[in-house]
Amino acid sequence: MKMKNIGLVIVLLSFFCLSLEATDYKKEASTSASKPQLPIDELNLINLILTGSNPSADLQGSEDVSGTTLFSGENHDTDGNVITGGKYTIGLNLGEDYIDVNDVTLEGTSGTIEDNVSYTFNISTLAPFLRKNADTTIIEDTEYTNTTLGDTDDYRIIYINNSKLTLSTDFTGYGIIYIEDKDHADEEYILEMLNNATWYGAIIVHQSENEKASKVFLNGTASDEEVGIGDFAIIAIDSMTIGNNLNLTDGSIGVSSQLGSIIVGNNNSFSESLLANTIVLGNHGTIGENIYHNIFIHGNHLNLSGEEITPLTFPVFTLPAFPSFTQGSTSITRNNNTTYTLNAGDYNNIAFGNNCTLYLAGGEYNINKITMGNDCEIRYQAAAALNIKQKVVMGNNAVIINDSSGPDASDCVFYIEGSGLSSSTNVFSLGNCATVYANAYVPNSNITIENNINFKGSLIAKTILIGNNAVASIEVISAFGEDDNDEAQNAEIYGSLLFIGNEFHIPTEGAYVNSYYCQEALENVNDELKSRPYNIWFEWKEVE
Repeated sequence: MKMKNIGLVIVLLSFFCLSLEATDYKKEASTSASKPQLPIDELNLINLILTGSNPSADLQGSEDVSGTTLFSGENHDTDGNVITGGKYTIGLNLGEDYIDVNDVTLEGTSGTIEDNVSYTFNISTLAPFLRKNADTTIIEDTEYTNTTLGDTDDYRIIYINNSKLTLSTDFTGYGIIYIEDKDHADEEYILEMLNNATWYGAIIVHQSENEKASKVFLNGTASDEEVGIGDFAIIAIDSMTIGNNLNLTDGSIGVSSQLGSIIVGNNNSFSESLLANTIVLGNHGTIGENIYHNIFIHGNHLNLSGEEITPLTFPVFTLPAFPSFTQGSTSITRNNNTTYTLNAGDYNNIAFGNNCTLYLAGGEYNINKITMGNDCEIRYQAAAALNIKQKVVMGNNAVIINDSSGPDASDCVFYIEGSGLSSSTNVFSLGNCATVYANAYVPNSNITIENNINFKGSLIAKTILIGNNAVASIEVISAFGEDDNDEAQNAEIYGSLLFIGNEFHIPTEGAYVNSYYCQEALENVNDELKSRPYNIWFEWKEVE
């Protein structure tokens, strides 16, 4: 009988304990089942929740571009427009002396830095929720370029597990990037945003191990005008000589060799930049952009809109490859007042009298030489590459132009070898009052530009000689490279950045970065969090 009573007591005690344990689980479920949210009211643009024995953070830009490296706590919409409201730029849970800020621009409606912030943000609650609900989990170094993740109505969760994430050219993303930095090498970046990468929402970097450091690299792209071959209207390989009264209306000029020089007379105006090892400029010179040089000598009344950039390291850019070809044996000769269509192929000499029109059907032409008299035209009907062994000579009022709206100046290229001729021979010779919509590459000889040329394209030659009063109009349309003289590309963030851990380095070395507090993006993030499933059993197991 006693044994039965003892057994009954054990059963009752077991039931009581199970009930108590279930009650504990149920209590835990009821207190943690609400879905985590970002506390928008207390978030600034950059939020530093520093922990560890020696906490610190720095935000370091580049002195030369501090004006273009912007971190703004003013409230913006997702189009970058300022709207009512706003926050500090930086908020941190410790004193202001724990962060070092240099060479960046900070904007905040209440001030730039708010210290001793009492954050209610709880990463221990949010982290498992983000891991479980991630749309993408990354466990190895990954780069996104030329792609989009999510959209304005579909915010995503990207979970980075101890790996490096790079967002680069033409990337756009929406949602939360959650980066868990456990033992990623301190000296390596765990997040990079390059060129014009853009993120809308929240970026969270969490050091899940104590006493470590994390590096985040925010770096847009400056314009590459000093190295972009496509920016140049005229390039000489060895030297360029320019007379008086030149008005260069578009494009830069440069000399590519390490010992090259540009010698310029008086009263000359250049809309863009000059580049050469040595530049000698006469009186009353006007330069619309920069002068790149190692040696610069100039006369009186210099008007320089840009900067002197020195020293100049060579090679500055790579010249295009010159084709290998063999001319044909068929010659074509026509008298005055002739119209003729030339198909692609191999030819010896092409010779026309005055007042003639030569149509190029398009394609590749291998020719020994072309000679034409006064008032002659070459019209290309499709893209054409003319490989010339010796030279191209045309008289006054010469015209080289497209014959339809399809091809443009970059579609017609004269590759002139100058074979068997002196290096001083003018192998691309056009008389006065020429109109040229084409490109020419003459690596072994020189080009002389006479008076009153109307030019669209780009010229490269061993030496360039430009006379007095030479140029009426020039427009760069280069076949040799894309125009790199664009405005800087800004990496952009709309929303808020949260850094939780011991030590953070946020370098913006030479960067073009725009980071905006954006309440709209943060509200979209919270809406997305609300829409995600929450697994209570998942929480029970964590408590257990």
